[in-house]
Amino acid sequence: MLRRIGIPLGAIALVVGATASREAGRMERTVEVPGWPASDEVVERVASSVERGPGVVGSWSVAAPEPPAEPHVGPVHEVRGGWASSAEGGTDRIEGRFVVRFRATEAIGDPISWAERQGVALYAARAAGPRHHRARRGLLEDTWVVEGPPDLPQRLLRSQAVDLVEPVYRIHAAATPDDPYYPYQWNLSTLGVPESWVETRGRGVVVAILDTGVSIGPDGLNLVLDGYDFVDSDPDPADSGWHGTHVAGVVAQTTDNGTGAASVAPGAVILPVRVLGEDGGDTVALAEGIVWAVEEGADIINLSLGSSGESELVLEALELAEEEGVLVVAASGNDGEDDFVQFPASVSTVLAVGATRMDASIAPYSNQGESLDLVAPGGTLSDDEDGDGLPDGILQEAWVDGAWSYVVAEGTSVATPHVSGVAALVIGHGVETPAEVRDLLRETAQDLGDEGPDDAFGHGLLDPMAAVAAAVKATGGGESGGVDDDPLGGGSGGVLGSSEGETVSLGTQQGNALGCGG
Repeated sequence: MLRRIGIPLGAIALVVGATASREAGRMERTVEVPGWPASDEVVERVASSVERGPGVVGSWSVAAPEPPAEPHVGPVHEVRGGWASSAEGGTDRIEGRFVVRFRATEAIGDPISWAERQGVALYAARAAGPRHHRARRGLLEDTWVVEGPPDLPQRLLRSQAVDLVEPVYRIHAAATPDDPYYPYQWNLSTLGVPESWVETRGRGVVVAILDTGVSIGPDGLNLVLDGYDFVDSDPDPADSGWHGTHVAGVVAQTTDNGTGAASVAPGAVILPVRVLGEDGGDTVALAEGIVWAVEEGADIINLSLGSSGESELVLEALELAEEEGVLVVAASGNDGEDDFVQFPASVSTVLAVGATRMDASIAPYSNQGESLDLVAPGGTLSDDEDGDGLPDGILQEAWVDGAWSYVVAEGTSVATPHVSGVAALVIGHGVETPAEVRDLLRETAQDLGDEGPDDAFGHGLLDPMAAVAAAVKATGGGESGGVDDDPLGGGSGGVLGSSEGETVSLGTQQGNALGCGG
């Protein structure tokens, strides 16, 4: 289970940071792009994203109240998260629904008419590729989602016209700067994340968040590009819950803006891709989302989700990502299994991430196994090891129960974006291929448990400082700009953020030096 606790923001004073006026109930906003060294096309996409949909704050800045010494903790909510609840497989199969890919749709005409001629009864629910807002190509061409009896795959495979038939599976959602809630983010301080910003903040690295969607709250995300919703088939990827926004916040919450919380890679760019709804999603939408993110220029794809069933369509999408130089990071699962890493984290080209508690021990829910690569902060809401009055989960901003809150969550879902964020720091230094990034993060991890890689910790605990140092050595230099003049390193919140060049004095979090949570 992924569990979260919401901390209400209380009264928030909105300060319009861009030109704004209200006429006939419509808010008009202008967007400035301070210091963003991007092409005109990217700037235009960013500006247009302000009007994208619900939850988008634009370039507003906000003045949040000073957090209390002992923050208010709301009721605990149980949320289906991470991965399927069974390691035995099959529990996520959607009965009667299949993916079928024809060798060439033109050769058969309409799939329903073709099936009738073959004596097969099926219902073509939808085509996989045409849901996109632009023409698709490659592995999703001539691919349909169909419904029929259990023996449909066997009957379809008798035909020379059929190239692939597989079940459709459900997928499930699997968290010292001057930000006032930073003292509660023990996961960042104990990993040494702020110290790694001396070299890089991941400026300009695009991280695709394939999740429940992403919305932008008062604290904001550094930079958000136009995304896509593969659940409702439209260009509005606003969050249908809180999970995707929370995950995105771990990667690139606006930092050093005097508001709310900090993040791992505050210079990174978020590409929101909604593949999960209130009841989860399916492997077809996941494959579509991966292909779309690759074609839209993602450097990293974060999958805080998964399924008990393995999909050939998703495997092909992951192969495309690897071929195109896109790193994929995924959660190992929240079943507490000691020999089972679920799909797609189990794939060799995917970095599989487990979760640790504040004392660097394995979180009780975190799946383990031979395919595990790394562990990162995942946390446990039942503990308060540092005695700060807040459960030891991962704190980030999200929309909960009709209001913006700072949500404390546990799970491999929130461990995963820590790795994606550090990968952004590494890629920001010029480490290019997915294989190079995977090797670097594994080699620089803190070895825990048995000597060398093991099923419980993989190669060890994520180490941002060591990873960045290795990246600097490998590439022969640092990221241009550094901390003090990084235009994407923090700012006013909303769609865009920019630092003012201030020097940040970092405090020290009390507690175990190896502490990390989730």
